[in-house]
Amino acid sequence: WCGPCRMVAPELVKVAARRAGSLLVVKVDTEGRFLYVSPTYCETFGKSESDLLGQGFMPLVHEDDRESTANAMKALHRAPYACHLEQRAMTKSGWRWLAWADTAILDEQDRPIAVIGVGRDITERKQAEQALRDEKEWAQVTLQSIGDAVITTDASGSVDFLNPVAEALTGWTAAEARGKPLDEVFRIFNEENHQRVADPVARCLKAGKIVGLANHTLLLSRNGMEYNIEDSAAPIKNPEGLILGVVVVFRDITEPRRLSRQMAHDAAHDSLTGLVNRREFEKRLDRALA
Repeated sequence: WCGPCRMVAPELVKVAARRAGSLLVVKVDTEGRFLYVSPTYCETFGKSESDLLGQGFMPLVHEDDRESTANAMKALHRAPYACHLEQRAMTKSGWRWLAWADTAILDEQDRPIAVIGVGRDITERKQAEQALRDEKEWAQVTLQSIGDAVITTDASGSVDFLNPVAEALTGWTAAEARGKPLDEVFRIFNEENHQRVADPVARCLKAGKIVGLANHTLLLSRNGMEYNIEDSAAPIKNPEGLILGVVVVFRDITEPRRLSRQMAHDAAHDSLTGLVNRREFEKRLDRALA
């Protein structure tokens, strides 16, 4: 049924049920009591037709889904007099997820007098969706916990996710950055000449493989802070090899770089006068003579 029915003969419901194959077909009155149940419905719930006729369907529904079921069925009292809902129900195999498409049967005054429902088992789909949610949540927790900064983008190079370390270094929150081009959020420059460095995501998407930043790269934070960083960008591919996005992993090496510069300075200068020491003087003299 694609719309509300003025009248549905009992035989028509039975014919539809026979043609529905594995689908579940029921007819209930406005109080939710069964007027008809298909053989597939009886088989699914492990009950006979006589067990069900005249009984309400709601006791079979999981108690956590009863309110949402009742709310969804309120749509049957107004145009287009149809609704779709998903609920858990206690079948002979235990709790199963069922999806229902309900259509109201109307009298001459457009008042619902009964409801025809066509349902199907979607438990496997629900389990797959839950597994995906669990996997995504685990991945998010992992990314939130690691010490490196992580930014993920889609296949066009727009930001999809920042972990807390990336938020702290870039000055952007994940919510603010989502959907923006990476080079607006991840602004990187050459430390020596302050020229913009090529977008690593664009390079990664073009090459289709892992790429790294050159040495002496500076990240300019949204709040004006500068950080020496090192990073790499790797493509995210599906099983068919299609690139779905890019993950950029980088770390703050400002303090190690400062210590390295300090050690190089100390090795070439006298600690008391600050002048270059004899070794450094001879090295520079050799270069000048050469």
